[in-house]
Amino acid sequence: MIKPYRPGQDRNNAHGTKAERRLSKRLDAQLTPASGALQGAKSDMTRREFRIESKATVKDSYRLTLETLCKAADEATEQGQVPAVAVQFTTADGRLRRCGGWVAMPEHVFDELTGGR
Repeated sequence: MIKPYRPGQDRNNAHGTKAERRLSKRLDAQLTPASGALQGAKSDMTRREFRIESKATVKDSYRLTLETLCKAADEATEQGQVPAVAVQFTTADGRLRRCGGWVAMPEHVFDELTGGR
C-alpha cells in the first residue's frame, strides 16, 4: 500500500543522498557508483578496509535491523573488507544534527580497534 503524501514529508529521500555525500567527505571515504546498485559495487562507500552502508533519517529514531547488519557484513566479506553501518540523524537538507552521527561495526572489530583483551 502506498502511503499518502503529507506536507513537509520528503518524497525522494533527498536528505539521505545529501547526508551520504557529506558523510563521505567527513570520513574521506570514496562513494560507490550508483550508491551500491551496480553488480559488484555494493554498499554506499569505502574507506581503507571498511565497506560502509549509510542510513539517514530526519526522525528521532532509526530501526537498525539484523537484516541490515547481515547485508552489510555479506557485502563487505565478498570484497574482503570490514563492514560498517553509518546511521545519521539529519535535518531535511541532509545536515547532521547534534549527536547525530554514529557508526556500527562487528564487536570483534571494535575489540581489535580498542586493543583487545
